[in-house]
Amino acid sequence: MKKLIYLIAMSLFALNSIQAQNVPQGMNYQAILQDSKGPIANKSVDLKLTILDGSNNILYQETFSKYTELNGGINTVIGTGSVQSGTFSGINWGAGDRYLKVEVNVNGTGYQSYGSNVKFQSVPYALYSLNPGPKGDKGDAGTAGAAGTAGAAGAAGAAGKDGVNGQDGVAGKDGAAGKDGATGASGSANINGAKNYLIKFTSSTAGANSLIYDSSNLVSIGTKTPNANHKFSVNTTGASLSAINGITTGNYNAIFGEADGASGFGVYGINKASDGTGIIGSGNALTPFKLTSGSGAAFTGTNYGVFGLATSTTTGIYRAGGYFQDNGSGSYALVGAITNAGTSRKIEGNGTVNTVVTSVEGKKILLSAIETPENIFTDFGAGQLQNGKTHIELDPNFVKNIIVNEKHPLRVFVQLEGDCNGVFVTNKSGNGFDVIELVKGNSNVKFSWTVVANRADEVLLDGTVSKYSEERFAPAMGIQPIQKVSNK
Repeated sequence: MKKLIYLIAMSLFALNSIQAQNVPQGMNYQAILQDSKGPIANKSVDLKLTILDGSNNILYQETFSKYTELNGGINTVIGTGSVQSGTFSGINWGAGDRYLKVEVNVNGTGYQSYGSNVKFQSVPYALYSLNPGPKGDKGDAGTAGAAGTAGAAGAAGAAGKDGVNGQDGVAGKDGAAGKDGATGASGSANINGAKNYLIKFTSSTAGANSLIYDSSNLVSIGTKTPNANHKFSVNTTGASLSAINGITTGNYNAIFGEADGASGFGVYGINKASDGTGIIGSGNALTPFKLTSGSGAAFTGTNYGVFGLATSTTTGIYRAGGYFQDNGSGSYALVGAITNAGTSRKIEGNGTVNTVVTSVEGKKILLSAIETPENIFTDFGAGQLQNGKTHIELDPNFVKNIIVNEKHPLRVFVQLEGDCNGVFVTNKSGNGFDVIELVKGNSNVKFSWTVVANRADEVLLDGTVSKYSEERFAPAMGIQPIQKVSNK
């Protein structure tokens, strides 16, 4: 890794008051990162800042994820990062010297300490006002200030005693009499109906059974014997009708279901036909599609048929956007997962990863993907010796996404395509390698090459780092527990 030249510029908040409640809980911090080629511009870096006492004991430690500017600059405020140890407000600035230790992680190569620890000077010690010393002697009385403005009016006093009763007023005139209300319609002399059915008007003066049946405990339409587990039932057996149809033209739900319990469900759908589909849905104003053999659910969308989202932000929890399992064989797969160690997975599961191709007979056959104990990337190409030697420069896009160091070496495989004394590989780095002919040969033979390297770590959207490079035979999440649900 190229050695960084680390330039630091630091400024602190000016303290406008000696009162503890007005002391800012933070200090401005600026730094410029450079290497031998100049500023490290437009790069994602991790910054670790540690405040130490004179014995190198950690009083406070925090981390930041930053993106460098064109001049390699980074800016932050000490005291506002992701706390790793201690509290900024708990630092006793008056108990002795305090020092700042700076560590930087560029391109996921690990934190490096740069320069000596920097001693805080007088300005930070203004924070000592948060823990003031003993009160001094009383000073001389100052001159009297100008008179202040008048204060707000005081609260009203207690009510006085009642005065003498006044004379009675003149009696008012009587109001006009109100009009009589309209006469109501005559009631039906006799309404016929069956027990427990709600009545509907069949004319202005007659009534009969409606479709609604109320047994005092359950309400139903289309049946007098509804399922006892459903408060409201609609039965359309034998009819070409939907049991319930919900339509809304605004930003509301056509049908809304809510449950509050592990064994309850907001929406439950079941199709008892052998080729039926339990739940079907479509978006983007599309006509839905389904499998002819049926399925538990079928969804249709313009760009995405199914969307799954895991919302937990708790670290150390294995989670995924989707989970799929064959209950008979135990074959399973997680999609869009994050491990409890913080490594990102696009797909995890047992079995193999396959693609479909066509055989010489025109049949569809499978090819299986190569899988390794580590997270690796591979590339390949061709080269030719020039007087017994040559240098191979790797593709920059490949270089950007691998990590090559003493722990994670570049692995190179060369296949000669002509006669020579043989070759060896040397000067391997994250950017390329040299191929040299043995016994100082000077041939111009062609060859093909393959390289394998560990995948570089990646900074995820939430600022955490997916540690691809450190994994080897990583633990799997495994099959998740399932249970059969009653179709009450």
